[in-house]
This record gives sequence, C-alpha cells and structure tokens, in this order.
Amino acid sequence: MKRKIALLAVFLMLLCSCTGNTPERVTANFLDCLTKSDIKAAEKYTLSGNLLLDTKSKDAAAIYKPLFSAMQYAVGGSIIEENTATVNLTLLVVDLEELMSQVSLEVVQQMVTSGSKGSGDLFYTLLLEKLTAEDVPMASYTVTVELVKDSGRWKIDMDTSSDFVEAIGGGVEGLILTS
Repeated sequence: MKRKIALLAVFLMLLCSCTGNTPERVTANFLDCLTKSDIKAAEKYTLSGNLLLDTKSKDAAAIYKPLFSAMQYAVGGSIIEENTATVNLTLLVVDLEELMSQVSLEVVQQMVTSGSKGSGDLFYTLLLEKLTAEDVPMASYTVTVELVKDSGRWKIDMDTSSDFVEAIGGGVEGLILTS
C-alpha cells in the first residue's frame, strides 16, 4: 500500500510539473514573454491580466524592446502557503536609471552647445542608441515575486511585487505601472 501511495505521489508531481503551473514556471514564462517583447502573452501570467507600460509617446514605447531583450534571469525556489507563493529571483537588467542620467547630461550639454530648446526627441534618440550599445550599463537585482492562486492557476501579483516591478523596469520606479 505504501508503495502505491509513493508511486501515486510521484505521478502527481510529474503531472504537476508537466502542466507548467508552478510558481517558478509561471515566473519564468512571464519573463520569457517580456524578453521577447510579447506583452500580451506576459499579461496572461499576471493577476490583473494587464501589464501597464508607461507609453506616453511612441518614442517612450520604443525603449521597452531593447530594455526587455537584454534581461537575463535565474529563478530560485519558492515558498508556497495555501493560495500564495513567493519566488526568489535574480535579474540582470539594463541599468535604466544610470542610463537615463547619462543621457540627460548629454542632452543638457548638447542643448547648451547648440542653443536648442527642444530636448524630448533628442533624449529618446540618445537613449535608444545607448540601450542598443554593447557597453550598456547593467544592474543585478535579487527580488521576490509574489504569486496568488486564481482559479487553480498561479498568477503574478504585480501590485504586491513592487521590487520585482522596479527591477524589470531597469531600476526606474513607475516605468511599469501596476494598476
């Protein structure tokens, strides 16, 4: 009898791992979608079903593809307590905060030199150039991702994973909006 229970337990673990609905797998799937700039697919792994990106202009929206495609990650273990889970995650992302500081300084220098008043287009042009450069600054983050079981499926709760949201946004708070 014990042997049958052990075999059943192994079978159930294999079945669960094949479905890909573990907190770790959901986190990895979400990040895979982001690195491919498939925002619609990434949204399916969030509790809200929406991933709100700050896309005030077409130029601003253009930074997401190079930002996300440079991302690398390692998913660690999880702690599951009933219908909630916490996944440990290490991310290597473009240090967007540092990059924006560099670009802002260059824009100011060019404006002073040329006497130009318009800086918006220049800012995004320089930012995109630096995002695609080989020597783009990178930052490492160790964060946790909060997940909630919703209708039997694990979903990332972006509202309670603020460190995670900021990290995937390159260290810039508010780049990815949670609600």
